[in-house]
Amino acid sequence: MIYTKLDVEAAREVLALGKVLHAESRYASTPYNEESIWKLLDLSLVMPHKFFCAYSRDKDGALNGFFLGQIATEYFTNRPIANDLGMYVSPERRGSPIFFKMLKAFEQWAKDNKAVKSVLYHSTGINTEQSKEMFPRLGYTHYGHIFDKEL
Repeated sequence: MIYTKLDVEAAREVLALGKVLHAESRYASTPYNEESIWKLLDLSLVMPHKFFCAYSRDKDGALNGFFLGQIATEYFTNRPIANDLGMYVSPERRGSPIFFKMLKAFEQWAKDNKAVKSVLYHSTGINTEQSKEMFPRLGYTHYGHIFDKEL
């Protein structure tokens, strides 16, 4: 089941699952900043028109996925753009409809809050090749790439 109303207990669980995402991702060698993530979760409560959190639970109540997003102004056009801040589905639930349901909830929230476009960033290094095939099938256009370099 997909939920879009966060409470404190669910926020704690999303925070913990975020740590799992972090450990699986290309960011694993860096510290996980729980305080920063908690602030994002809190913003989804105090500014629900700007910050979004959806999460998914199995029938037994176990948290198995989350989707964080925001609406921000596209700096060179001043248009409201919805973008993800993080999304994750537990490995044992990948391939299920969980991600698609959370994405649909995010897109509906974005429309309801006057965003003109949804932009998804895929920078974790998890299932990158599958994502390049999946997102265009969902109506997203693939633009550019992400490059990073340790300094």
